[in-house]
Parts: sequence; C-alpha cells; structure tokens
Amino acid sequence: MVVSLREDGGNTLLTTLRQRNDGKGLQPANASQFMLWYRVSEVIASTRKHKVLYALKGGELDQRSIARLCRLERANAHRALKELDATGLVECLTPERPRAKVYRITDLGREVLQKT
Repeated sequence: MVVSLREDGGNTLLTTLRQRNDGKGLQPANASQFMLWYRVSEVIASTRKHKVLYALKGGELDQRSIARLCRLERANAHRALKELDATGLVECLTPERPRAKVYRITDLGREVLQKT
C-alpha cells in the first residue's frame, strides 16, 4: 500500500496508522510523536538537510550564505530548503522575492535538530 504523507486530507499516513490491526487506532499524542520521529528520520537520512538545519540554528540566513556555510552547491541547498520548508522545519521570510530568499528554523525544526 502506498501512503501519502500529505496532512491536507486524502489517504494520509495518520489515517493509515489509525487503522491498526487491533482496531483501536492511535491516540493523537502517539500520532504526533510518530510524525515528529518521522521528520527526525528524514533529517538523519539526509546529510544535506541536517547541515542546512544546523546552519540555521544560529539565526536567519539567505540561500547563498547557507550554501557557503554548508559547503553545498546552491542548487542542493535550494532543494534542501524547499523540502524542509514543505515539512515545516524551516520557513521562508521573504517568499515574494524570486532570489536571495531568507530562511529561519521553526520551533519544530529546532525540536527535530535536538533529536538528531
């Protein structure tokens, strides 16, 4: 069974988790803990994402500075930022700008970074 991780409806991972074999499902606290650890595992599995989160730990940075600090190609830093933004671990402070966007780590991102 293929499960989407979208949280905006449809066949989500949380819905699938609630349909456990015993029929009792997961309590909301367990589901949120699972999602937290799922995000932690995504960051651990990607050195690029971990480097970007760690770089943002000190404060807001633009894409170019992040790429330089992490010793990544700008395209790889951009991809990591886009993926981290989609999962709520970082947020773009200047989404209207086509280039030189500034990012910061979210509270969820800090929590994930502490667990890595």
